[in-house]
Amino acid sequence: MFIQASESRFYLEELEAFEITSILESDNEDKIHFVLNALIGANFGTYTKEIIQFAKRRLNDDRYSEDDILWTAFKYLSLF
Repeated sequence: MFIQASESRFYLEELEAFEITSILESDNEDKIHFVLNALIGANFGTYTKEIIQFAKRRLNDDRYSEDDILWTAFKYLSLF
């Protein structure tokens, strides 16, 4: 999924910080993936702590082989 920077910024500006955190803590993998890609597209470094916590939960739950959300999280973290 590729989201252009302007679309990413618009989407992220519509959400409150607690909403983004809530999505990252949820079990809705589609929304999590979308938010991660939006954060990457917008180059927002604001949520590194939340993404680290998300990645840590995924690794602790031994869910890293199920999908590429964890890879996307590390892609986000590698930007900063």
